[in-house]
Formats: sequence, C-alpha cells, structure tokens
Amino acid sequence: MSLALYAYAALPAGVPVPDMPGLEGAGPLALVTEGAVVALVSPVPAAWFAEGGLASDPEWVSRQALRHHAVCGVLAGTALPLAFGAVFSSEAPLRLWLAERAGPLATALTHAQGCAEWTLLLREDTPRLEAWLAAHDTELARLSGAAAVAGPGTRFLLERRLERAREEARARHLDAAATRLQVALADHARALIPARTRAGMLGVNVLLPGAPPPSLENMASELDATGVSLTLSGPWPPYAFAREALAHAHG
Repeated sequence: MSLALYAYAALPAGVPVPDMPGLEGAGPLALVTEGAVVALVSPVPAAWFAEGGLASDPEWVSRQALRHHAVCGVLAGTALPLAFGAVFSSEAPLRLWLAERAGPLATALTHAQGCAEWTLLLREDTPRLEAWLAAHDTELARLSGAAAVAGPGTRFLLERRLERAREEARARHLDAAATRLQVALADHARALIPARTRAGMLGVNVLLPGAPPPSLENMASELDATGVSLTLSGPWPPYAFAREALAHAHG
C-alpha cells in the first residue's frame, strides 16, 4: 500500500509530538523538521486523497476534519493549523514546501505563541440602523425634509439621493465601528487581520494572549443602541493567521 504524509500543523522546533491519535486509520503522529519550522504529520494511505478515494465522501471528510481539529486544538497557543487535506507524497516535497514558506511561517508562529484566535463581527440591523441614522445624521434629515415638501418630479430625484445617502451613511457607520473596535484591541492583540464578511458586516480576526478585554462589553452595548451588533467567537486555533501566512508566502 502506497503511503503519503498528512500534515496537521506547522510548529516551531522543539515542540514534542502530542500523545494522541491523528486521523482515524492513520499512522502515529510524527515530526518533519525543515530549519526552524516543523510539520506535524502522520502517514496515511495515499488512496484516501486520490480521485474517487475516501476524501470524496462528505461523511468521511466530516469525521476526519473533527480529528484534524482535535489535534490542532491540543496544539493551541503553539502551532499554526493547516487546512484539512494537506497531503504530501513523501518527506521531500513537504520539506521543500516548508522551506519555501519558512519566513512567513516563522513570523506567524512567533505571533501565535501563547495566543488563541478570536473572531469579532459587526453586523448591521438595517431597519434599526437606518432609524438611528435618521435621528442623528443631519444630511439625511435635510434630504428627507426636502423630499417631503418637494413636487413629484423633484421628490423622485431627492428620494433617489436619499436612498444612496442612507447606504453611504450605513457604510460609514459600520466602518467607524470597525475602526473603534481595532483601536480598543490595539493594546491587547498580538496581531489582527480582516475577517471574511459580506454586505452589512465587518469583522476582524485577532490573536489574543487571553480573553477579549472587558471594554468590548460596553462597546457592544453602545453599538447595539445604534442598530449594530458586536459578536465574539473563540477561542480557536489560529486558522485565519495560518491562511494569511501561507497567502503571504505565495505573494
């Protein structure tokens, strides 16, 4: 049976192998060292990740992803977790992969030591935010008042301008909240990067050596009064910072 190496995480040199199983059916955990960066791996049947192999079965992937996450969780505060499915045919290509990314990985590992990842998301409740802006934004109040007394043709144009102005005001308010959030985290965070978001939402992934600062509770209450919610999730292994380091290496 042909074997491959499944990689769980990148670690700094000197970290011992965790005393735990890896993927279900995989060989024992081991280390592959390349300079100052180490990969935690286990041997697996190469056929698992070949075309038509077990990795094409969503249920199998779901079970194994939980095992992957469990290994990365044990290494929290020490390692950079890799995404599920990082497979190498042998040590040689893995060593080359580590060598080509050594700088960004070493920097990210330094930031991650003793830290966990938290995700902080700002979401707008559009009706509530627009109601708050209508009461506090003078330009919106001016346009709304002008549209209310204008004739039909002018009213149509003013209402279009008012709609655009509302969208711009919502975006400014959310941007200001995000800036305020980053300022509040600046003295506590080891590193920050933008979170994956969509329209009406902004966020940040942050590496913290402890729990988020208590001041965020007051900020969340103040933002909620304006129609913006602040939610926190974590602590997690630093998946986002591992992705960022690898993306930087490719760049």
